[in-house]
Amino acid sequence: MANYITILRMALIFPVLIFVSPEPNPINWIALVLFVIAGLTDHLDGYVARKTGSSSSLGALLDLVADKLLIIIPIFYLVSYTSSFLLIIPSIIIIFREIVISSFR
Repeated sequence: MANYITILRMALIFPVLIFVSPEPNPINWIALVLFVIAGLTDHLDGYVARKTGSSSSLGALLDLVADKLLIIIPIFYLVSYTSSFLLIIPSIIIIFREIVISSFR
């Protein structure tokens, strides 16, 4: 069950990308709600895995990958619309940090 929740988190990335726009648009709120739901599933899948005793190495790996994809893909997508160093440099730092932290695990 927990792995299905993790897969749902990865699947929610695509609707977030569809609804998000770099321009001010009310539909961005839908993207925000979906992103928050995806973030909350991170806690939910861990809770379900611990409660049901169904934690596994595959689940831990999927969780890690889903976390990184949920952060990196939307950042990369939104930064691709601009050439401002005020957004590119912090985005590169965040993406680099995510990759480095993952490599230590």
